[in-house]
Amino acid sequence: MKFVIRAQQAAPLPKTQETRLEMTENLEHLTERLIELETRLVFQDQTIEELHEVIYRQQGQLDELAREMTRLKTRLGEALPEGKAGSGG
Repeated sequence: MKFVIRAQQAAPLPKTQETRLEMTENLEHLTERLIELETRLVFQDQTIEELHEVIYRQQGQLDELAREMTRLKTRLGEALPEGKAGSGG
């Protein structure tokens, strides 16, 4: 016995006024959602760029503070008598 399976094609949906209205509303909703997402993306890109600039400036400040600390340690070592610089007081 041989079985044959045939694919059935779905009947086309009637393009009634109601389905057209639903499609239009769905398209409008998707368009609004897309605009909202694009707006959020632009805002996030701007925020990331601003944060990048802040981090860059702060890293520069940290580098300068580290150099200043090194200079101060050197000066302190020169100002204290031999053996007192690393004893903590």
